[in-house]
Amino acid sequence: MMTSIHAQGTEELRRRITSQAASLGALTGWRRALCAFTSGVGCTLAMAPYYILPLMILGLCCLFLLLALPADATRPNRTAFLTGWWFGFGYFLSGLYWMGFAFLVRAAEFAWMIPIAIPAFAGFLALFFALPALCLVAVARPTWTRGARLLLFAGLISVLEYARGHILTGLPWNLLGQSMLIHPALAQTASLYGVYGLSLVVSLLALLPVMDLHPSRRLPWGVMACGLGFAALAVTGAVRLSQADRLADDQHIRLSVIQPNIPQKDKSDPSKRRDNFDQLLQLSARAQQEQRASGEEPSDEPLRHLMIWPENAVPWVGEQPGVLREIGLAVGEKTVVFAGSLRRSYGEDGAAQFYNTIAVISAQAGDGLASVAAYYDKHHLVPFGEYLPLKGVLKALGLSQLAPVQDGFTPGTGPVTLDMAGVKIAPLICYEAIFPGALYPRGDRPDLLITSTNDAWFGDNAGPKQHLDQARLRAIESGVPMARAANTGISAVIDSVGRVRQHAPLYAPGTLVSALPARTARPLYDRVGDGVWAVMAVLVMGAGLVMGRSAARRP
Repeated sequence: MMTSIHAQGTEELRRRITSQAASLGALTGWRRALCAFTSGVGCTLAMAPYYILPLMILGLCCLFLLLALPADATRPNRTAFLTGWWFGFGYFLSGLYWMGFAFLVRAAEFAWMIPIAIPAFAGFLALFFALPALCLVAVARPTWTRGARLLLFAGLISVLEYARGHILTGLPWNLLGQSMLIHPALAQTASLYGVYGLSLVVSLLALLPVMDLHPSRRLPWGVMACGLGFAALAVTGAVRLSQADRLADDQHIRLSVIQPNIPQKDKSDPSKRRDNFDQLLQLSARAQQEQRASGEEPSDEPLRHLMIWPENAVPWVGEQPGVLREIGLAVGEKTVVFAGSLRRSYGEDGAAQFYNTIAVISAQAGDGLASVAAYYDKHHLVPFGEYLPLKGVLKALGLSQLAPVQDGFTPGTGPVTLDMAGVKIAPLICYEAIFPGALYPRGDRPDLLITSTNDAWFGDNAGPKQHLDQARLRAIESGVPMARAANTGISAVIDSVGRVRQHAPLYAPGTLVSALPARTARPLYDRVGDGVWAVMAVLVMGAGLVMGRSAARRP
């Protein structure tokens, strides 16, 4: 009897859920907008630092059900577009709110822009959810099965994510696949098809539970398939992690990551420059001591030491010979320092060009004779932060960029791989680490990725944590470890499967010392780029179209 009562209760609950889900498509006006907006916010909470994955599933399912418009709906395309837009607005407003903190660094000039710029930016990005919603309703006929709609919609979301990562220089931030960083095992298949492919898989799995919302469905096959899909990701990832555990670190190459924790206002204050530099020197000397204490130098090969400083750690370092000598004395011999800096060059007309750069400083002799061996200039600049798009028009409106030079930075020539101290290194500066497949020249795979960044602009909130997850994905996709120096955090040593070996927390000075983690075998994604994702997206959307048209031809 108890079994019968339990079965009746379960059946009643299922009927209520099915009834409520069916009513979502009938919502109108502010209720529809609020439901879509809230669903978008819920999806954001699946990202760092919250990782509430059920909300990703619930949010995407709600959006899909909202787009199941009644057959007699007036202006269905407009309704679908606005529904997707409200979802995207909630997703990006809650996911990128932290960008507003950058305006507070120079509050007198820029604080007034926060209630305008952040909602406007979120509203623009919301188009990348509005368009898949519009396409789904415009293409799918009322006779299409729910499965056909699901496949088409997941593929459309994925295609628009890819577009978001490339249009207008791109912003591939908080892609759906990034939610899998809750555990490294769940994200390992990015080594096969990249983060865009991982996003496609996540959207497909997250939408499967809607298949159970039908009065005739007795068993929750959709929920079960969703769970089994995520379990398959975890098992596949666990195998790759176990294989990586067999790889030995290179003890001859020692890494030191320096996190000085200098507030952005102090970094921008010329009167604090000497104090900031002294703090870097002290931490570097401490890291050198920690390296010596970490073990004996291998006898068969000389020890080499790579030290990474944050973005813009020492402005104009190449123009200050005395500064180079101080760096050499602090870091000791056989050391190469990758120091975030600024540099300038002059054209034939005498006009100065400014670069956000990493100065590669070689201090080999141990007597203070250090020199700049190479520069790497940031090539993927941040719009409005490092250069001003449509500069003539926007400057006429009184707008300027946040960069510390008046006319913004000049972009470098592109990704490079440097051979320093016998180690092949691909340097990245801040924003560049968010772009999959653009880390180094194709065919010139490095032994180590380094990132110099400064997230002090954005406060102690979700932004720096999400940025760290981007770095972890780049390590997984390339199979190359990364050393990441962030001014106020989160600095980290990341192995070649995206696991954080060591980290310095936000807003705490510190040093990280480590041997060089090993690379994995070259992943498929590193060989073919986004080609695997493109095939997957075409197959998924093609299957949806074929299923839909097949259903339409049935009597």
